Amino acid sequence: MGQSDLMQDLGIHDKKDPRFIKILRQITETARKKGIPSGLSAANCAEARYYRELGFTFFNVCSDLDALKKYLTPLLKDLREELKAPDML
Repeated sequence: MGQSDLMQDLGIHDKKDPRFIKILRQITETARKKGIPSGLSAANCAEARYYRELGFTFFNVCSDLDALKKYLTPLLKDLREELKAPDML
């Protein structure tokens, strides 16, 4: 579920707004009753835990882009340092 799109459609600007929390609980309760998993994106592990407490059953905590950036940033830094080494020139 895209919570940002839902918030925009509802005119809600804060994830902690009681109206939004009530809607999230309604979504998870309906999904649970129908045997449908409910999930959404979480910014970090703490947010995933919070959403789990609201009844969501799965989470996306890291996008493909975030995962690649976390891996490639230090790799590129190391590569740049190696290429500047005198024996590499």
